Amino acid sequence: MPGTMANDAGLDCFADTYTVLLRDVGIDPRVLGDDWGYRYVAPEVAASEPFLRLRINRHEYRDSIFRWYGIAERRISHSSDRALWGHVDEVLADGRQVALQLDTFFYPNSPFHRRIHHLHRVVVAGRRDLDVYVLDEFPGRPFRGWLPVDVLNQAIRSDVLASQYAGVGGKRCSVDLPPPPWVAQPAVADLEAALMANVQSYLGEQGDSAAPVGWCAVQRFLSDVRRYAANGSQVDQSLITDGVNFFAALAKQRRQNALFVQLVGDRGGVRVDEAVNQLRDISHRLDQVRAFFFFGASAGRPTGEHVGRLADRLTQTFFEEYDCMRRLSHLL
Repeated sequence: MPGTMANDAGLDCFADTYTVLLRDVGIDPRVLGDDWGYRYVAPEVAASEPFLRLRINRHEYRDSIFRWYGIAERRISHSSDRALWGHVDEVLADGRQVALQLDTFFYPNSPFHRRIHHLHRVVVAGRRDLDVYVLDEFPGRPFRGWLPVDVLNQAIRSDVLASQYAGVGGKRCSVDLPPPPWVAQPAVADLEAALMANVQSYLGEQGDSAAPVGWCAVQRFLSDVRRYAANGSQVDQSLITDGVNFFAALAKQRRQNALFVQLVGDRGGVRVDEAVNQLRDISHRLDQVRAFFFFGASAGRPTGEHVGRLADRLTQTFFEEYDCMRRLSHLL
């Protein structure tokens, strides 16, 4: 059986796939968690709902990989199924694994199967005849096992990928990391500087800005969530999807941040266990918020009551997050 992921799995699907690709070439993937924080954009930039206005700050993963290690990903949008699987065979024959892009609507292991068209990435770790070994760390529904190529083909060639996700490769898209001849480990001083820059951005005082960042953005967001709850308008299906994606992405990012803090502690000899555990707890709380939001909104519970209780949970979680950032600001 092909090797499986040896990492803190269940991050977002891009992080999961880049993590295994980095480990494939013997590189520490924890640098992917070196960016966090928020922006709260004005209503004219996004819809008025607060869940669509709070944006997560983060580097593109491929940019982080290049910035820290000088490795450029190879992302190819293939012209045919045959060309894609031919490339997969070449990468596997080279002893490496490869990520594939697919549409969850046609992917049977997704909770969105036959329900929602959405971009997802998985890793192919092996192939035998007409089956491939797939690694998929979808939160709450991970899958590691063999699937027929024909099952994946429909999800890989979806026209929705071509029309809505062309900017990240579209349909029949593969991603791999050609092995570098030599890679230097990040300097400890650079890792510590990156951590402190993120923490300072989060704690910075920019509350009067039209587009506040960090803690000020969180406070504005929480205030607007309570105002939204008082309105009592029904949460529509599109907002449910956007809200679930947002809270899931945020929960996953905090787990990545915990890995980056752990990396800084390991390389710099700094005791960061408490902050790492706190970030993981925050991630767990945010994932519970995601489930609470999804099931309550899907069941059509009264918006005022449901979103009000959601705001209470978020307030507690974000104050713990603020405390964690204050703790990190005194570590280095």
